[in-house]
Amino acid sequence: MAGLYAFPNCGAYCMSKSSVIQFSDALRIELNRFGVKVSTILPGGYRSTGFCELCLKSMDRIWNETEERVKSSYGQKCFEGIKNKVINYLSSPLIGNNPQVVINDIIEAIVNYEPNIIYIPIDGMFNKIAFKVFIHFHTKCLIKLFIFSKI
Repeated sequence: MAGLYAFPNCGAYCMSKSSVIQFSDALRIELNRFGVKVSTILPGGYRSTGFCELCLKSMDRIWNETEERVKSSYGQKCFEGIKNKVINYLSSPLIGNNPQVVINDIIEAIVNYEPNIIYIPIDGMFNKIAFKVFIHFHTKCLIKLFIFSKI
């Protein structure tokens, strides 16, 4: 979802995900005349993929490699606050436990003669409801998500 919305302290990550979505859209348009279908799969975070641990390790590594003058500008308290927000998010019920839902959408996109343009694999009923509430209050992606996605 980071490709559709900007999240605090995740600018570079969100930008890279948004670029993938835009690249997929361009490929879909360019290759359509050849009958090539392009699907974009937008999974959220999943605990079992190791992403959570990698994210925290990367934060620590980047902070440790940061110049002292930059660290002093932000302060250890700022870094710890951001890290705690990430830890809270990563331990929230919004992080999925079953990456099989992502795999299922990948398989469907490959074998389906008319695959969806966008797949948003979401693990669990709570997350599906939370996602729909989130989208309700963030309308800039409604057309793309509700017309072209499978939830």
